[in-house]
Amino acid sequence: MSNILMSYTEYLSEANMPAGKKKIILAAIDLFSKKGFHGTSTAKIAETAGMSQATLFKYFKTKDDLLNSIISIGFPPILASFVAGINQEKNLKDMIHLLVFNRFEFMKKNQKLVRIFFQEFIINKAFNSNLKNMIKNDPINSKLKTLHLILLKSDKRFNNNLNITQVLRIIVGPLFAYFSQCFIFYIESENEEEDLLLIEKQIYQSLIENN
Repeated sequence: MSNILMSYTEYLSEANMPAGKKKIILAAIDLFSKKGFHGTSTAKIAETAGMSQATLFKYFKTKDDLLNSIISIGFPPILASFVAGINQEKNLKDMIHLLVFNRFEFMKKNQKLVRIFFQEFIINKAFNSNLKNMIKNDPINSKLKTLHLILLKSDKRFNNNLNITQVLRIIVGPLFAYFSQCFIFYIESENEEEDLLLIEKQIYQSLIENN
């Protein structure tokens, strides 16, 4: 299996941490995605994980600490997936096709985690702040700059007035909106492939100069 499409569960299984800690994280992801962060108690997380609350607090001092661990473990591979393999494509259209289809597949495989990111980013100020701080760190910034440079060189019509933040918003925005439709509001798509092709076209048109 390509690392680009590795699920969070698979990624976590390879992480160097105690099995009990992994069970708690997976239980928290399942419950946070269904009931939200504030609607989930540490007692319920421990029960779902088959652990005592004492064991939970051994690994995580607070519920916020647990959520922050999910961010720190889950966000880097999600972001890395948006960069991996891009430079193997020959032109901007092929790159966008890869970004849209492969990355949406990645989001589907990790829908619980993505749902948490989406929900908490909107309503949880502390989560929002932690995520922004993580995006600002050097490794992640480096990946974003790499993506920007690759896209910039891929097509002479690429709008070089767009900064990294704008490019990310253009690419990620439609994917998150479509993900929300399908997996948060549960509005079923009649034809996923057609929907993604339309998103692909919209992203391409937004990235090139209109002249």
